[in-house]
Amino acid sequence: DAFARLPGTPIVVLYPNTGVSTIQKAQMQTASNDVCVLGVNADFDFCQTMVKDLFNDKSFLADVNQVLPGLHLSSANSIN
Repeated sequence: DAFARLPGTPIVVLYPNTGVSTIQKAQMQTASNDVCVLGVNADFDFCQTMVKDLFNDKSFLADVNQVLPGLHLSSANSIN
């Protein structure tokens, strides 16, 4: 819900496909046009590791900066 209140901000949400309830899945999948929600066939730890690896990948960050200059990457989880 908080992400949906940031119009024009591209958001990608990863969640473990079998690790959330039907209601949680529906809430995420209907959040906003600016939010891309991806169910991953793995657990939460895999999702978190994938995000950390991307944030540490200098080549990925350079590519993102070329396509979307000034974009700031951040992460949040259900505890945040």
